[in-house]
Amino acid sequence: MPEQSTFSLINELIIAISKILWPIITFILVLIFKGSIENLLSRMKRGNFFGQEMEFEQEMNDFIDSVSDAEKEVYAVDKEKSIETSKNNNIIQNILEEASREPRVGIMLLSIEIEKELRTLMGVLGLLNQYEYRSPIKAFDLFEKRGSLPPNTIHSVKQFWNIRNKIIHGKINESREKILRVLDIGISLLKMLKAIPHEKNVVAHSEVNIYKDSNCEFKYNYGKGLILKTISNNGETTNKRIFPTTKNNYKKEMQVTWEWSDENKWNEAWYIDPDSGEIKYGWSESLEFVGKDINKLK
Repeated sequence: MPEQSTFSLINELIIAISKILWPIITFILVLIFKGSIENLLSRMKRGNFFGQEMEFEQEMNDFIDSVSDAEKEVYAVDKEKSIETSKNNNIIQNILEEASREPRVGIMLLSIEIEKELRTLMGVLGLLNQYEYRSPIKAFDLFEKRGSLPPNTIHSVKQFWNIRNKIIHGKINESREKILRVLDIGISLLKMLKAIPHEKNVVAHSEVNIYKDSNCEFKYNYGKGLILKTISNNGETTNKRIFPTTKNNYKKEMQVTWEWSDENKWNEAWYIDPDSGEIKYGWSESLEFVGKDINKLK
């Protein structure tokens, strides 16, 4: 029994010493192999991001190719149709200045401008009333469903938005140079969106009296006529049309969105043309025009 007691004491002593020595041994090993451990950790970290980097590089190359294809669709006739106004140049200059300080801020500002342009296109194409959730993804779906934009253009904007989300939300760890490269191609995309040909509806006359009879003796007691001049895609053709509305905030030369409401309906109507003084036929039946100032969408 004494021998067994002595053996137990020795065993417990060895265990206690090992508990004290292991942290010391571990510390010594870390000091000795510090460089190798750091290198190993670096490789492990690099391995985690390597797949993402390769994927991002491929996405960026696809984005460049897609924008190039979209430009061929939009600029099929004349690339000079890209809208180079002082306002647009100022917007782009501001984006570039902010990007020179922080590229991610430049990407954010560019995405805001692209989203504004998408809203403008929806306005002129009569899609705003279907734009329920006010998100670019919803806009993509609407454009695709209606076939309102060239397919490569829609694809390019989708790709930009996907890359934009990864950059802004820190899902990738990319260099300043790569982000600026995305920004450069994105600016080309913005210019292209602004150059997409579409009709423009501009106010020619507002507050025009409308009548129930062809002699213009019996006036409608609610609503007025709004005469719009519609300018064709190429800007070469203009025609005027009158529509009923109860809104009274339309100003001459205001460009408006193409929107309608079924809350008010008008039967057959005539009006006196403000330019010629002639009595003209307005419509056989019409809903109310409720288009907005297109500049207020931005």
